[in-house]
Amino acid sequence: MDNRKAPTMTDLNPVRTPYDDIIYPEAAFAQSHPDRIAMLGILLGMTPAPVENCRVLELGCGTGGNLIPMAYQYPNSVFVGIDYAATQIDVARAASDAINLQNIEFLAKNFLDVTDESLGEFDYIIAHGIYSWVPRPVQAKILDLYKKHLAPNGIAYISYNTLPGWRMYGVGREMMMYRIRNVTDYTERARTAREFFNFIANIPKSLDNDTHWSQFMNAFGILLQSQASYLQLKPDEMFVHDELEYNNEALYFYEFMERAEAAGLQFLSESYFPYSVLTNFPENVRDFLGAHATNIIELEQYLDYFRNRTFRQTLLVHSDLQLDRRIKPQQLAKLFITSPMTKSPTAPEDGVPNGIKFATRNNELSFASNDAMTVSSFSLLTQAYPAEYGLLELVEAARADTYTYQVPPKTLDQDLQSTAANILQSFGRSYDMVELRASPAPMVIEISEHPIASFYARYQAQNSLVVTNQRHERVNLDETTRFVMLRLDGQTSAEDIARELERAAVAPRNKTPLEVREGYYNEVGKILGYLAQSALLVG
Repeated sequence: MDNRKAPTMTDLNPVRTPYDDIIYPEAAFAQSHPDRIAMLGILLGMTPAPVENCRVLELGCGTGGNLIPMAYQYPNSVFVGIDYAATQIDVARAASDAINLQNIEFLAKNFLDVTDESLGEFDYIIAHGIYSWVPRPVQAKILDLYKKHLAPNGIAYISYNTLPGWRMYGVGREMMMYRIRNVTDYTERARTAREFFNFIANIPKSLDNDTHWSQFMNAFGILLQSQASYLQLKPDEMFVHDELEYNNEALYFYEFMERAEAAGLQFLSESYFPYSVLTNFPENVRDFLGAHATNIIELEQYLDYFRNRTFRQTLLVHSDLQLDRRIKPQQLAKLFITSPMTKSPTAPEDGVPNGIKFATRNNELSFASNDAMTVSSFSLLTQAYPAEYGLLELVEAARADTYTYQVPPKTLDQDLQSTAANILQSFGRSYDMVELRASPAPMVIEISEHPIASFYARYQAQNSLVVTNQRHERVNLDETTRFVMLRLDGQTSAEDIARELERAAVAPRNKTPLEVREGYYNEVGKILGYLAQSALLVG
């Protein structure tokens, strides 16, 4: 059997599900992308399959919003999606057909009925937003499918609601579920639940005297009000399935891992690596963990207690796979590096005279340095974003910039070691500081004479102002940007689009025809720059 071919379609008529009646909105989840998964596997000493030529299975694929852009990005890989809701599968098939994908297959199946060994092995298996929302037998089946269909060196991603944090959030859900226990219509369930929860959240809960009980009640009131505000922003299509689904189990990490280990799987990492980096915690926390966490499962469980964690996105591998969890700089040499940070001169309060400050775009995290190689390497990364550098390529470019008029005081190997340490330290703090990839994103940064935008993003933009880019991120468009992007088919120049935009819009007053045309041309140029920086151009 050739495992590189998608399986044939069977069992196309499962029973109707709640997801057939209210379709869950499509979305891409960057943390579940095979490249993100492979990157962490490489960093932890594995040799996962290259994302450009792999097999990916998604359980609970819905309308394909997560899987289809992957298949578009990597035409030489094979993608299979399985979902119980036939209506959602129909939407997914229509979308993949519309952009002429030949490397993706969607199956309308109940997981419990998946017994066909012709599915073969998969290098990556994904189940996002499904495990906590299905009955226990289906949860067991998901882990069984992981064990049976994950390649020997494969990596599986799974997300689920986690205690202790979800216990606090779950109080609100339990209140709403009691109120709507006799309501069956999904729209009415959402309306009644919202109305009831808003009523409860706004009942005064403070007491006159400043006692521990009063403080507890005040904290409870703040929790409910915060949850009510969050739910107000959530569309019904998500609300009825996330909070109001009949099945919604949260469990402690160690409990989930007991189930995974019983199925023959072991913990690799969390999809968001910085959550597990101990240097992000105070010294007394690190001391406690050093004294009481005897293995990786205990360590991760204690971290959940400290963070009051509500949700996990866990990577699993086969239990017989030998892992080395020590992060080695040489592993970084196998990856690609970029940084979305901004840079500015240091201020006196930074404590680094004549240095450069690199900060995340929300300015929550930063570091300052006046070391020439550090400043040069991070400057190259931030200037190139979202394009990536290999480690050797980056260090050689930084050395050429730093030591232009002098003999390098350090060897290439010394600069490689120190730069790798700096990059890993920033990556361990936040992906908003440094991002790592297993392969370069399939995008272009340079704007060609006849630019091409992602075909899938253009398909999405026909009916939406939110599209998925080539880095598997959601990008917001305005109407003018959408107008431009829809015309980036490789046949149309910036001048052509400017003329179209001019004809479609109202010309500004007190401008000559030449000034008007130049204004539109400049506007198109800015939009093309935004689309390139947003990883939406492919040619």
